Amino acid sequence: SEVKEKTLNCFENQAYQYEELIEELSLPRDTSRNPLFDVMFSYINIDREELMIPGLTLHAHNSGHDITKFDLTLVAGESEEGLLYVSIGYSTDLFSAATIDRFITYFERIVEAVTTDFDQKLSEIDILSFEERKILLHQYNDTTADYSISETIVELFEAQVAENPDHPSLVFEGTIFSYSQLNGKANFLARKLLERGIEPHHTVPLVMSRGIEYVVSFLAIRKIGACCAPISIYWPAARLKEVLNGLDAPVVLVNQGGFSSLAESEIKSELFLVNHLEVGSSPDNLGSLVDPDSLMVMFHTSGTTGRPKGVLLTERGIYNRFMWMNDYFGQASSRSVLRTTKHIFDSSLWQLFWPLINGGKTIIPSEDKPLDLEYFSELLNAHEVTMTDFVPSLFNDLVRELESSTSQGTFVSLFDIVIGGEAISVSTVNKFRKLCPNIRLTNLYGPTEASIGCIYYPIEGSSYRIIPIGKSISNMNAYILDKNGKLCAPGVSGELCLGGVGLAKGYFKLPELTSDKFIPNPFKPGEKVYKTGDLARWLPDGNIEYLGRIDHQVKIRGFRIELGEIESHLTSHEAIREAVVLAKEREGDKYLVGYYVSKEALSSSELRDHLSKHLPEY
Repeated sequence: SEVKEKTLNCFENQAYQYEELIEELSLPRDTSRNPLFDVMFSYINIDREELMIPGLTLHAHNSGHDITKFDLTLVAGESEEGLLYVSIGYSTDLFSAATIDRFITYFERIVEAVTTDFDQKLSEIDILSFEERKILLHQYNDTTADYSISETIVELFEAQVAENPDHPSLVFEGTIFSYSQLNGKANFLARKLLERGIEPHHTVPLVMSRGIEYVVSFLAIRKIGACCAPISIYWPAARLKEVLNGLDAPVVLVNQGGFSSLAESEIKSELFLVNHLEVGSSPDNLGSLVDPDSLMVMFHTSGTTGRPKGVLLTERGIYNRFMWMNDYFGQASSRSVLRTTKHIFDSSLWQLFWPLINGGKTIIPSEDKPLDLEYFSELLNAHEVTMTDFVPSLFNDLVRELESSTSQGTFVSLFDIVIGGEAISVSTVNKFRKLCPNIRLTNLYGPTEASIGCIYYPIEGSSYRIIPIGKSISNMNAYILDKNGKLCAPGVSGELCLGGVGLAKGYFKLPELTSDKFIPNPFKPGEKVYKTGDLARWLPDGNIEYLGRIDHQVKIRGFRIELGEIESHLTSHEAIREAVVLAKEREGDKYLVGYYVSKEALSSSELRDHLSKHLPEY
């Protein structure tokens, strides 16, 4: 009884300590799991002696267990014969028997490898079977399609001009441009640029507000085979000056909005003012000056050093994306496309130019109107829009308004909605599928470095628990690699790496960053893969699930933001010694918070004024 009492006191004391530890760690109570850890390993190394009583022998009997106290339990020990045995207990709500069988198989391969060569590192052991590697490398990446470039994007557009000269190509604030009008002005401007010495190897910045001038200028630049570099008119003067002077371009194309932004900037390049009312027209095309492997466009994304980095995309990569869109969405969806993305971001490229190679029209919203449900419905009805694109934050707003209105009945012309730019809300998607079951919804994923999105998932149901980003588009490949560059097994998280014809050439004048991010493809000699910095895993059906970021990059309202860039500019303030920026979330909406160390408190307005000299408004 004394031993029993002491034992109970010991257990009671341990229980109190356990409760205090849980309280101290502020761990949530959940009867379905252990609050401190989920996985337990136990090694049994005690001798089990048989108890001998005259006429009776007692020995241990394993009665088995129907329940597990932890998500996963691994028990190891030695049998009477001196053999190592291992047993696994698992929660059937979390793991399937097939998954546990895979775990056991991987463990056996590790044991076999280390007993064959005990000097090798664990990171060097390949646990995948030949069949699993075949599935990951070939079955999941069987995306080959014959998209040989017999005609460039400009030539495809010019073919539509010849076939449908009077068909509307652009609509902007009441102005409608026919195919022949758009082509004629692009031809005229292209010849003006040639007269100013612009050649195919040049990069030509476009500092323009949205509108017809931008599309005319982009086509003109591509007609002579040069690379377009869209720049925001809303960037701070210091950012504009640094980027434009870094490009060292002979000419910067501006419209009235861009001219106002650069009027007082110290730009080395000549400013060429484009006004579509004053640009002449020439029906004669210049002939093919475009190399399929030439640089088509340079988009600038946020950089950790405080400087934006230029991503170099090729004609071949964009062409591949457009051809896949023809196959997947169909040319009927391109009949009338509403442009929702600012033209300085990559997804605007398909919204503006994919319709133009298929005889459709592009609808450009007004600069000074918010794209709310009322304005969206107005544009949809007026122009019989067949396809558009939303970032999840705007899509969430749309669905909330749809729930409390009757507007969904007016979306009769809309075939397709594409969602991309950041993770999407499952509940919002489920609601939309019930509200608008006849509209095809597609989740598109892809960084600028992979040409406008290269992984897609058709959202067809209305009762999702998770929404994958999907599978690779034609001629693109996806690999999920661990920190040692080896293939991750299905269900195991790793870094998503992308390869294929849509891969960017790299970053403008940043060779070290290019070599760090665009590494040799370990599975296709002579090719590259881009390390996205995104965590992902393969699902059993071959789709990919996005799990978050490895680094400090975030996506907010579709904008790609490097937190390090904001930190860099915060610490450039003379009073700030250290700074850190975090992304927070409130009621589903993300926002940024800056923390700083200084001798005295600084007002938020002062810090905002300081940051606005270097960073874009968003």
